[in-house]
Amino acid sequence: MRRAAVVWWLASCLVLPVWGSTDIIPQLEKLERSYLPWQPRVELIAPLSAEIDRYPPDIQMRIRRLGCWTQPMSSQDALREAVHHTDLLIALARQQQDGRAEIEFTTCRGWFNQLSGEGALASNDYDQAIELAQQRQAHAEEAQALLRRGAMLSFRGYQANALKDLLLAYRLYDELGWQNRAQQVQLEMALCYRRMAQYEMAEELLTQVSKNFAEVDDVESHSTLYREFGMLYLDRGLYEDALHMLQQSRVYADEHGHKIESALSYLAESEVLLRQFKPEQAMSVLNLAGEILTPAVNPTLHAHWQLARARVEVARERPHDALQLLSRAEPLVNREENTQMLLWLYQSRSDALALLGEERAALDALRQFVVLEHRLDEQQQSEQRNWMRSEFELTKQEAENQKLRAQQEVERKEREQVEERRFWRNVVILLCAVVAILLLVWLIDRNRRMRHLAFTDELTGIDNRRRIMWQGEALLELARRQHSPFSIILFDIDFFKKINDTLGHHQGDRVLQWVVQCSRSLLRRSDMIGRTGGEEFMILLPGSGLLDAERVADRVRAYVASRVLPGMNQAVTISLGCAELQPADHDLHALILRADEALYRAKGNGRNRVERAE
Repeated sequence: MRRAAVVWWLASCLVLPVWGSTDIIPQLEKLERSYLPWQPRVELIAPLSAEIDRYPPDIQMRIRRLGCWTQPMSSQDALREAVHHTDLLIALARQQQDGRAEIEFTTCRGWFNQLSGEGALASNDYDQAIELAQQRQAHAEEAQALLRRGAMLSFRGYQANALKDLLLAYRLYDELGWQNRAQQVQLEMALCYRRMAQYEMAEELLTQVSKNFAEVDDVESHSTLYREFGMLYLDRGLYEDALHMLQQSRVYADEHGHKIESALSYLAESEVLLRQFKPEQAMSVLNLAGEILTPAVNPTLHAHWQLARARVEVARERPHDALQLLSRAEPLVNREENTQMLLWLYQSRSDALALLGEERAALDALRQFVVLEHRLDEQQQSEQRNWMRSEFELTKQEAENQKLRAQQEVERKEREQVEERRFWRNVVILLCAVVAILLLVWLIDRNRRMRHLAFTDELTGIDNRRRIMWQGEALLELARRQHSPFSIILFDIDFFKKINDTLGHHQGDRVLQWVVQCSRSLLRRSDMIGRTGGEEFMILLPGSGLLDAERVADRVRAYVASRVLPGMNQAVTISLGCAELQPADHDLHALILRADEALYRAKGNGRNRVERAE
C-alpha cells in the first residue's frame, strides 16, 4: 500500500501518462484456464471462431486450440470428421512452428480416437503429446494430456498408472493456479480410488470436490459428481443411497438436456436394480438408456449397454437373447481392453450357457472368467504395490517440495526486501533529483534577477552606469577592430533640480521615466541607452557617424519638447551633446569627455539644443 501510494503521488506530481487497452487476450486466458462442458464451451468459442480473420496469427491459433474441443461428437461420422479436421490443425501448427498448439491438437485427436473406440490410437496420441510437452516444458498442455491418458488408463483398469498421471496433472494445474481444471482431475482421481476399492479416499475426494462445485453452474460436472457418489455407494453395498444419487444425477442431466449423462446414469441404475434382484425394473431402465446410446452416437457406450442388458437377460432366464447381445458386444469390449467388462462378459456367457444346459461350453466360459479374474487379481495386487510405491515416492517428493517451497519462500521474501529497499532508494534518488532540479531552476532565476538588479536602473528600467559603461567599452573596441563608426550622445534634463524642488521628487521620478520612454521609442534595436547619473543619460550608437548621431539627438530633443507630461503645466526639455569616436580617443572616457563638453556648450547656449564635439 505504501509503495502504491508513493507511485501514485509521484505519477500525479510528474504528470505521467497512463495507457490502457482492452482486447481479446483476457477472455482467451479465462477460457484456457477453465474447464467447461461441451455446450457452454461451444457457445463461448463460436463467436470468436466466426470472426477469427480479424485477429493476428497467434490469436487465431489460440482460438483454434479452444475450438478443437468443440467439434461435433454426436456420431461416428462426426468423430471421424473431427479426427480428420484435427489432423489438418496439427499440420498447420507444425507449419507455423507452434509447439504448444501441436501438443494440444495431438491430445484433442487422442480424445476423439478414444471416443471412437480406437484405444491404441488414442494411447499413442496421448503418449506423443506428453513427450512433446515435457520436451518443451509446456506444463499446461502436459497436464491436459496426462488427465486424458490417466482417465483412459483408469477406465481400462490400470489404476496405479492412472493415479500417477492424474497426480502429476493435479500438481501441474495447482502450480499454474488453474483450480477449476485441478478440480476435474480430483474427480477422476476419486473414480480411480473407487475402482481400487479405496472407498474412504474416494469419498473424501468427492466430498471435497462437491464443496468446490457448489458455487459452479456446471451441469455436466454436477451430474458426474452425483453419479460417482452413486457408484461409490453401489460398490459399498448401499443400494438405496446409490439409487438416490443416480436418480439425482439423471434428473439433473435431463433438466438441462444432457442425454449422454442421463444414459450413463441409467446404466448405473440398472446395475443397482440388478444387484437388488429386480431384473424387470433394470430392463425398463436399460430400454431408456438404449434409446440414447445407439451405435451411431457412441459404439463403445453402446457395447457397454449391450453387456449390461445381457446380464439382465441372464437374470430373467432368457439365455438366447443374452448370448446374442454378448456376441455383438464382445468385439468392442475386447478392443477396449477393459478387464472388468470382459469379466462380466465371460461370467454372463457362462451363466447363459449353463441355463441352456451346455455344460462344457459354460465350463469353458467359466474357465476364461477364472483365468481373467486371476489375472485381474494379480494386476490389482501389482497396481496396489505400484500405488503404494507411488504414494511413498509422492510423500517423499511432497516433503522435498515443501522444503523447496519453504526455501523459495525465504528467497522470495529476501527478494521482496531487496526490491523494497531498491524501490525506496530509487524514490529517494528521484525526489533528490526533483529537488535538485527545482533548486537549480530557483538559482538560475535568482541569478538572473540579481544580474538584472546589478545592471539595471531600478527607477527607469534601463541599463545603469556600470552596464552602459561596460557595453560602451565593448562597442568601442568592436568599432576599432572593424573600422566602423561609433558615436555616443550624452543628455540631461533641463532645470531638473527646479522640478524636484517645486513639484517634488515623486514628480521628478515621473519625468525621468517619461523622458526615458520617449527616447527609447526613437532608437534602433541596436542602439543602447543607460542612466549615468541623477538626470544624466548616455546613448550608444554603433555604426553611426557624428552627423547621424546629431540627427538622432535632435529627433529625441524635438520629440520630448513637443509633448507635455500629464500633470505638468510646462514642457520638459533636454540638452544633448554628441561625439564620434576619433583615433585620438584612447578609451571610452576620452570619448565621453568630448561629448560632455558638447553637452555643457548646449546648456551654455540656452538649453533645449544639441551640440556636437569637433
